[in-house]
Amino acid sequence: MAEGFITVPVAARQLGVHPQTVRAWLRSGKLQGRLIGGTKSGYRIPQSEIDALLAPLPIEAPHDPKLAA
Repeated sequence: MAEGFITVPVAARQLGVHPQTVRAWLRSGKLQGRLIGGTKSGYRIPQSEIDALLAPLPIEAPHDPKLAA
């Protein structure tokens, strides 16, 4: 099944940030996307990139030296 691509405004809504923030993340490499059709058509971002940013981070238990005996 082909992966879906979304536009910058849709990605911004999903992430709860301004579209300019999404564009900055694309330029910096925090998000991966494709610039299609030159600057007029804009970026397309794989939905999996957005899902990865929205996924909860694993929580590590704090290290307690007293318990490591």
